[in-house]
Amino acid sequence: MARLRSRTIAGYALVAVLLSGCVNYPNSDRDGDACRPQQLNAEVSGPGGIGGPAEYRITIRDQGGACSLLGAPTMLEGVDSSGLIVRVDTTPFTQDWIAATTTGRAANLSRDASADVVLLTGIASAAAQGAAPSRTFQSLRLGIGHGVLDVAFGQRPEPADATVSLPCDVGMSGFYASFPAT
Repeated sequence: MARLRSRTIAGYALVAVLLSGCVNYPNSDRDGDACRPQQLNAEVSGPGGIGGPAEYRITIRDQGGACSLLGAPTMLEGVDSSGLIVRVDTTPFTQDWIAATTTGRAANLSRDASADVVLLTGIASAAAQGAAPSRTFQSLRLGIGHGVLDVAFGQRPEPADATVSLPCDVGMSGFYASFPAT
């Protein structure tokens, strides 16, 4: 009986790894408190990318004491022009996309260090790769722990267009340290 139980547990663990997309998020390298949405601000920039999926980058900055963002956002929502809040389905990045679009380092925030969450359209689902419908949002909301962080618009290719268009399902990274400013 114990042998059957251990095989069942191992089977569940394997299924969990397969369903998770084999994504390993970096651990914090310091003893810091978990970030709370109230101490953070965020802005989205993009879309970037040429000849591939559109990339939006949400940059998160700390306005309080040093803290860490571990794992991934708990949800992504868009707010349309009427104020309706719409849940956006997300798919975790594969290790290849993590390596291509993030630093891969833990998101330990301070006044001098920020974190990024990357959104990619067109890779998350077969529907997103075709002529899938998309929604245009005036702003975004990102789940952090049990709270919500409002995401303002930052640097845009076309400053007059302060909207984000996302398909029904987008690829979303976890929290990673931002690339150094150039």
